[in-house]
Amino acid sequence: MSGGRRLLVIASDQDDYISLFRDVTIDGQKIEVEQAEWTHIQLSSYPHAGVVLSLAASTPVGSYKRNQSRIFRPDFVLIRMISHGLPTQDHRNLVYGLQHYNVPCINSLQSVISNFERPNMYGALRSIQQRLGKETFPLIEQYYYSGFQQMAMTPKYPIVVKVGHVHSGYGKTLLRSHQEFIDLASIIALHPDYCTTEPFINSAYDVRIQKIGDHYRAYRRTGSGWKGGVNALEDTPVTETYKMWADECSKLFGGMDILAIDVVHCSETNKDYIIELNECSIGLGKNHEIEDNNIIRDLVVKRMTEAFANKTIEPKQESSTTNAYKSLEVELINLENVKLEIEQSLKKANQKVAFLQGTNSELKKRNNAFFRRGFGFGFTFGVGFSTALLVSYLAYRWKKQ
Repeated sequence: MSGGRRLLVIASDQDDYISLFRDVTIDGQKIEVEQAEWTHIQLSSYPHAGVVLSLAASTPVGSYKRNQSRIFRPDFVLIRMISHGLPTQDHRNLVYGLQHYNVPCINSLQSVISNFERPNMYGALRSIQQRLGKETFPLIEQYYYSGFQQMAMTPKYPIVVKVGHVHSGYGKTLLRSHQEFIDLASIIALHPDYCTTEPFINSAYDVRIQKIGDHYRAYRRTGSGWKGGVNALEDTPVTETYKMWADECSKLFGGMDILAIDVVHCSETNKDYIIELNECSIGLGKNHEIEDNNIIRDLVVKRMTEAFANKTIEPKQESSTTNAYKSLEVELINLENVKLEIEQSLKKANQKVAFLQGTNSELKKRNNAFFRRGFGFGFTFGVGFSTALLVSYLAYRWKKQ
């Protein structure tokens, strides 16, 4: 195990950040890297021991095998995975655990938590617009309703309604009349969600402005559906306006090192409208994925170096209670690994038993068939032999008479 700083990367198993950070050093020491998806993490936070993670066994990442559970105590975290999306993607409690001990993170945990809900993000964008003006920062107009009872006034139709916090096209619908809006309100009445409405913009294309550290990139995206599903993705020049928008957004929520702004270009007015802000879990364009991941790696090293400047890596003073908790957690991990080995052994044993039972059953069938054939032959032979003896005896008696 490395004596250097410990980095946790929360990312999909399809990505290989362990190889990306291999041989990376900080203050002359190699950093120790672990990667896991949210669903594979359990977390505790202690006053002296810090954040202690229990990482479940999972599929390999690159050449790194993860077939057993592990204990890991991160000094720094890189989040590259949605922490609050669909109901099966609600990992807020894990983020709160990182925040509990104030673990340094990219993006800042304040940023990640603030982006859990759509109104937080929109309110922050609106603060930029209020300072710079509508022409300089053209944020789309948006209405907010805390529940179905408030769903009355709307922008001019057609409108887009977004229900709850989710992104990626979920919970979003296009309405062309007030009657459709009333019908939707009757459905939202069955759920505790808030919703927002905004005017539908007939777009020629949309633009994603990406900023990672000090590096900018812009993509023009076209799609066949009104939601703007990407059919074509191409690089587009990063204008000074795009840079300014990205720089302003990067100052929000205590700092956003990784972000993307979604902009719609209206085909009717030839104007751009800022739709939303996305944080550190953004996807990367395939044509630049390797380069962008290298930029992310260098950014993490920079932030880790800043976070631990003039700080030596010393053993943490831990109370007997904390040590007891740690010992229990390590013991639990060991027991889980033993359990996994036993389950694998039992599985193999069951397979062997099933094979032997099948073999035994086949042998019984063969033996029964052999016995039936042998018994039939023996019975026939016995009857024939007995009959022959009886006939011989009767013939003998007849001759003597």
